[in-house]
Amino acid sequence: MKTIFATSLEDMHKYFLPVEQIAIKLDVKTLFVWGEKDPFFPVSHAERMKAKMKNAELIIYKSVGHYVFLEETNKFVTDIKLFIKR
Repeated sequence: MKTIFATSLEDMHKYFLPVEQIAIKLDVKTLFVWGEKDPFFPVSHAERMKAKMKNAELIIYKSVGHYVFLEETNKFVTDIKLFIKR
């Protein structure tokens, strides 16, 4: 199972690029919440998307991995609620 997962991550850029091409055309309020220590997707992915999108914000959680909603649940919920209110 680990081998299958690791192999799928090697080709992730193939899957991410079509999503990115669609996302940059959107004109909707978007919030990226990213873990600074995400082992799968570096912060640079979120920074690139934010820079390309018209109405995007980015929150980076320090010392947090991929599952920000589990590692910092209360902070995550608070940030989502604040974003929705704006």
